[in-house]
Amino acid sequence: MKKKKNNEMDFNKSTLEENLTNKSTRKLIKFLEKSFPSQQKSSDIEDKIKAIRCLKKDFILYAIARLEKICYISDLRQSIIVVGFFVTTISLIFRESGIFKRLFQLNLDYGWMFVIFALLLFFLMYMAYKDRKRYIVSLHFKELLIQIKEDMKKK
Repeated sequence: MKKKKNNEMDFNKSTLEENLTNKSTRKLIKFLEKSFPSQQKSSDIEDKIKAIRCLKKDFILYAIARLEKICYISDLRQSIIVVGFFVTTISLIFRESGIFKRLFQLNLDYGWMFVIFALLLFFLMYMAYKDRKRYIVSLHFKELLIQIKEDMKKK
């Protein structure tokens, strides 16, 4: 009997139900990323789809709703991050023109202000990357569940 690697999680009906209902969003996304990597054997995919098909229809509807919520929140965060990016960029423009210093009457050296804005921009870009990844993973699995639900209707 072949032993699974540590990075491969057991993907079956019970672990799927447990992760979709009881785990935090972060843990759910990690589980889905590990369970559905970008490259895997077709036999592994077939086994995972069979496990998903074993779920009850009501449970699939619940999972779709939860993943839809994750997608919505991630998309909303993307919008907030974009607005933050533009506010930070505009602040940098005002800083360079001296308007920023006159408006807020700050006595910070321009070097320190640049470091603060650069760190803020870096943080915003990192958050955008993390949210985009969360959005893509949840959208992918949600679409898979919708397709399986539709297939179940036909049968």
